[in-house]
Amino acid sequence: MSVVSVAFEDGIAVVTASNPPVNTIDAKVREGLSQAVGEIEGRQGLKAVVLLCEGSTFFSGADIGEFSGPPREGEYRVLFNRFEALTVPVVAGMHGTVMGGGLEIALAGKQYRNRQAALTAIEAVRASVTMPFAKGLEYETELVNRAKATTESKALVHVFFAERETRRVPGLPEGTRARPVKSAAIVGAGTMGGGIAICFANAGIPVILLDTDQAALDRGIGVVDKTYEGMVKRGRLTAEDKSVRMGMIRGALDYREAGDADVWIEAVYENVALKKRIFAAIDKAAKPGAVLATNTSTLDIEEIATAVTRPRDIVGMHFFSPANVMPLLEVVRTSKTAPDVIRTVMDLARPLRKTPVLARVC
Repeated sequence: MSVVSVAFEDGIAVVTASNPPVNTIDAKVREGLSQAVGEIEGRQGLKAVVLLCEGSTFFSGADIGEFSGPPREGEYRVLFNRFEALTVPVVAGMHGTVMGGGLEIALAGKQYRNRQAALTAIEAVRASVTMPFAKGLEYETELVNRAKATTESKALVHVFFAERETRRVPGLPEGTRARPVKSAAIVGAGTMGGGIAICFANAGIPVILLDTDQAALDRGIGVVDKTYEGMVKRGRLTAEDKSVRMGMIRGALDYREAGDADVWIEAVYENVALKKRIFAAIDKAAKPGAVLATNTSTLDIEEIATAVTRPRDIVGMHFFSPANVMPLLEVVRTSKTAPDVIRTVMDLARPLRKTPVLARVC
């Protein structure tokens, strides 16, 4: 199975690489990217290419394990030149630690964030040691005004205000307050459920991870532990931090053990009958006033809501995989979702370190 995939939608080619843990550009990644460029080259109607990496970082660089072998620089140059030769913009969605080859492949694109910023900063530093102080300040003002006029600056300003605008919900009654969220329950101890549990633990919110099978539950908790252990090894957490966060997550097989949870999130695979059975069980176990959320990305939440006696408490909370990494949270309201439920989930996104985008069932 290739570690690089290509998807085409509305004239946009989205190239996604997944080579954990840090997306090194090893032989299989180079092969996958080369195949992806081959699919893109000459494709009719293409408007742009977006290059993304799953996980905690964009391409971190070359594979150091190859340094002891024959030179590979030629392979990199050919690959980067093919990206640079594309006749449409290439947008590199950089995040995490981008070094060496990772930065080079981003530079090979036609469009990337802050492409002028580094050069402007270097020019300002140069001026600081070559110009008189007063002249330097004048030149700095000129550089700032020049930078503000760039496409990159305008795009970043747009993103800054757009992310904040998403938290404003038009149409909610004045004075609508969020329900308190001091604990959570996640149904489904798979990849998505474990990732969501990590989000809550990172926010300091105790969470119960539920499943129907002890082996599946143990496996899910084990994956969460492994995720945190990886963060410790990379220096992103201390061992003490890991212990505290793992202490926030408890496994259970009986829904009644999560009866006091303020928010429930169902995170099982996409099967409407299964989800309706789960919500019928949640409806019996959850306390009055609990927010009942589904992580579905494709199913009709209006239909899922027919399984409960309190459809006003039902809402969609669609996390993107991996849930503990990706910043977007799609909040989906039904025709019956209560205003304070919407407010609760939109506000909850902040401690979970997510950017909420409100949508309707469509």
